[in-house]
Amino acid sequence: MAEKFGIKASKLSEILNERMNVGVDLLSILTDDYNINAEWLLTGKPPMLKNEQNQPVAGPVNDNEVVALLKENNATLKAQLKDKEEKEALYKEKITKLEADIQALKSAQSMRVNQSNQPNQPRPSV
Repeated sequence: MAEKFGIKASKLSEILNERMNVGVDLLSILTDDYNINAEWLLTGKPPMLKNEQNQPVAGPVNDNEVVALLKENNATLKAQLKDKEEKEALYKEKITKLEADIQALKSAQSMRVNQSNQPNQPRPSV
């Protein structure tokens, strides 16, 4: 095994018996030649191999965590719903105003058309 790693057998023995720390040279060999993820070697954080994809983080492990997650999700959904309802109310208000503006413009246009269709009448003298 030491020969495969390119180190002396005595060094491997010292590492395995925890009398010596793994050196950068061996870490480099493991990451380059054996596709070992350096972050896994240093921190234990998965994945162990470079080409493996991270597995999803485990979900809640007890009922209290589940309840806390559900409450958090519920609060988020309520806030989103409130925001949606507020936006909907604003849109309805804008639509009502635009409809009133359209009606006023139609009335004004109708009055102009009626006035232009009337023959010129003499103005009363004062």
